[in-house]
Amino acid sequence: LDWLAAGWRIFMRAPLVWALQALIFFVILAALGMVPFIGWAAAPVTLPVLVAGMLSGARALDRGELLQVGQLFDGLRQHAGNLLLVGLFHLLGLLLAALAAAAIGGSAMLTGAAAGALGAI
Repeated sequence: LDWLAAGWRIFMRAPLVWALQALIFFVILAALGMVPFIGWAAAPVTLPVLVAGMLSGARALDRGELLQVGQLFDGLRQHAGNLLLVGLFHLLGLLLAALAAAAIGGSAMLTGAAAGALGAI
């Protein structure tokens, strides 16, 4: 559990900035999720970019620098192409998992064909 204690120490060096970054992070993902037709795909593609920004902030604090809210977007400024590619692989994995779930029995659940098998659920 040393990693958890180390993470807590990093958080406590700038808790308000971390909280603001987290709020912006979730607002961006929620807003992307509400975009018609493409939002469901945009959020997982964007996720690695935002996570990289938070890691950049943790690294800055580890080096004794200040944490800034704008560091949330460091992934976009520094490695956008590679991180978006990781996001595309993330999306592909999600699609494959959904396809596998549907193939195993998800389509029966969606049509209600398995309702009798669920009993009182």
